[in-house]
Order: sequence, then C-alpha cells, then structure tokens
Amino acid sequence: MNQKIQPYKYDIFASISILLVIIIENFVYRGESNELKILGISLLTLSILFWITPVFALKKYGHVERGKNYFETRMVVIKGIYAIIRHPQYLAYILFVSGFAFIYQNWIIYGMTVLSVVSIYVHTLEDEKELITKFPLNYKNYCENVPRFNFIKSVLIKMTKYGVLQTIS
Repeated sequence: MNQKIQPYKYDIFASISILLVIIIENFVYRGESNELKILGISLLTLSILFWITPVFALKKYGHVERGKNYFETRMVVIKGIYAIIRHPQYLAYILFVSGFAFIYQNWIIYGMTVLSVVSIYVHTLEDEKELITKFPLNYKNYCENVPRFNFIKSVLIKMTKYGVLQTIS
C-alpha cells in the first residue's frame, strides 16, 4: 500500500495555463471594476490559507516518515483543514487563478481561467481514483463525509451538527 500518486497531464496543463494567465495579463486590456478587483484580491488571500494549511495538517496527522515529503502520508488525514475539505491545495489553485481573473477582468484571462479550473478539477477526480485504490475503505468513507471543494457547505454542516446553527422549522 505504499503507492505513490503519479503526476498527470492535467497537472502540467493546469500549471501552464495558470502561468499563462499571469503572463498574458501583462499584455491585455484590464477591466476597471473595483468591486471585481476586491473580489480577486480576496480570492488570492483565501488561496494562501488553502495552500499553506494542508502542509501542516499532512505532516501532523498523516504519519509522514521523517525526511519524507508531506504528501507521502500513510493514512487518510481527516483532521485540520481536511475535516472541512478534501482537496484544499487544489482549491487554492482554483482560487488563485480565479483571483487573477477578477483582478484583470479580461475575456482572454477568463477563458484561460476556465481551462485551468477544468484541468484542476479533472486532476482531482484522477487523484481520488488513486486514493481510493491506496486507501479503499477509509477514503470512500471520507468522500461521503467531506466535500471535495465546497468548504462553505462543510462549515455550515459542522456548525449545525455541533449546535452553532439552529435549523429553522
């Protein structure tokens, strides 16, 4: 069960398209909506949270051997950020590229963003297939209880479960 998840063509495509978004934005017309720019900056800021916190959660809860990469967990991590969302770093990439799209407000950038997001999503599906193979029962159970990307839904469910939110009858 010590299988290592292999990189996919989607990783390369998503990385290239994110890089192209950052490069192309320097050469195209930029929109002027301050509201969209604020949304973009907010998404970029949020992406940092979803990009950094998994590193600590995987190292702390994933039983990673000393000197190994934090992705080389030996168990399904269901604590920390992983109790709220299954793929926080992929969500970080989506938020990151979407943030740039809203900051620069250009149709070329929007198109490249859609391609990036689709690639990341497809990669996530491929990743999950391998994780189900690596951790058959644990990962299937995890998938049933934790959303892939919808962290807002997950937080609301947890708040309701623990009585923070009361349902209205």
